[in-house]
Amino acid sequence: MFGSEEERMVRQATTLAENGDTRGAVETALRTCAAHPASIQIRLFTGELLMRVGTVDRAIDIYEEAARLAPADPRIRLNIGIAQRRLGRDDAAMATYREAVAMAPEEPNANQALGMALYQTGELETARGHLEIARAGNAADPYNVLAFVLFALGELDALGPGGVEAGQRVGEEMLPALAAWLAGDEAACTRHLALARSLSDEVEKAPNLATWRHYAGVLDGLLAWRRGNAEAYAGAGAEAYPGAYPGPETAEPFFLVGDSHVLAAANLVATVDGRPRRFLSRLVFGAQAAHLTRSEASHQQAAFRAAIAELPAGVEVGFCFGELDCRYSTGVLARARADIEVDAAAEIDRLARAYGAMILERAAAGGWTPAFVTFPHSRVRQGLIPESARDLFDGVREAFPAILREIAGKAGVRVIDVNRVTADSTDLHIDQNHVTPEAVRRALAE
Repeated sequence: MFGSEEERMVRQATTLAENGDTRGAVETALRTCAAHPASIQIRLFTGELLMRVGTVDRAIDIYEEAARLAPADPRIRLNIGIAQRRLGRDDAAMATYREAVAMAPEEPNANQALGMALYQTGELETARGHLEIARAGNAADPYNVLAFVLFALGELDALGPGGVEAGQRVGEEMLPALAAWLAGDEAACTRHLALARSLSDEVEKAPNLATWRHYAGVLDGLLAWRRGNAEAYAGAGAEAYPGAYPGPETAEPFFLVGDSHVLAAANLVATVDGRPRRFLSRLVFGAQAAHLTRSEASHQQAAFRAAIAELPAGVEVGFCFGELDCRYSTGVLARARADIEVDAAAEIDRLARAYGAMILERAAAGGWTPAFVTFPHSRVRQGLIPESARDLFDGVREAFPAILREIAGKAGVRVIDVNRVTADSTDLHIDQNHVTPEAVRRALAE
């Protein structure tokens, strides 16, 4: 609790901040700290204010003062860790979160912070333990980190009752909707999608809200195509192929691992090399080819390893990554626009070749027959891209699949060239970057 004088100065600082006088608010808070050298609460308030206005280094100094007054208080260690992470000091933040959890092993917010940091570095199982403690203590998980961890581990059913925030619950319905689509359960996909959309309509702002709404649109398009083309999914049976999703007795499995573009082929039955094959897709959220070729550990790498961990030897596996690397707003193009020294064409060439080599190496180690699946041709309207960047955009997006074709040709492996069949199509796209299963069927027929 604040003392009466402290309360007055805190109210004054808060009013100044609310009225836009950031400098006055900070000066008032710092004066209050100086006037009350033994007050932990004043320092927590001041640190929070400094964080809010972006003076993060100074916030750490104030929190450290509080820590000297209460060295065993996990709240202070947690706040220091949050500030360190804001500054990009990820290793220091991880160590500080561990200190906070050591002080209070069941503290929800400290476990949430540590779990999220562990997730970012790809330590999925360890992250899961901390995130489940946080969820049991009703900590908010607005980025759906626990759900992403469980999705990657194939244990989404362990998530349990809904999260504490409406925005969080949108993701906790969308992820099961996606999992149901991948498993071929149209009814469950439709049910979760409807719940997610209902929750989404109640939320004005949440960290992943735009992403979930986008995925909802993709699932709408895929479900509509499936309902109009039921024969393309004929023969689904209940027997499980070892270590994989359920598959039909009459069609051999053809696995796909990749970004959101593998959704299009999920559970599709098509003739490949004269034999019926059922496509079984494993989604690695938000993964770029660049994530998979870097030396730094990441949750994308961990999710990729989980997706391929139980693929049985002897099967054919198609890999579809790279599209995000070629978006105007991210990947190589974003770096090229931010830095005139970046040679986008050379960077894409290096990236595509490193990615191709990595896939061939992984396939050899797993005993699989690899295939490359190119991402769909983008229908991003050129009017959205500055004229000065259009040639670069087109060149980068054409170069990645072209290099994969070259690598596949030299290695003697299959290319399912969705990029080529969607280049001039008018009836295959769901949105600017996602396509219907018909695009996969046409690519296989080439």
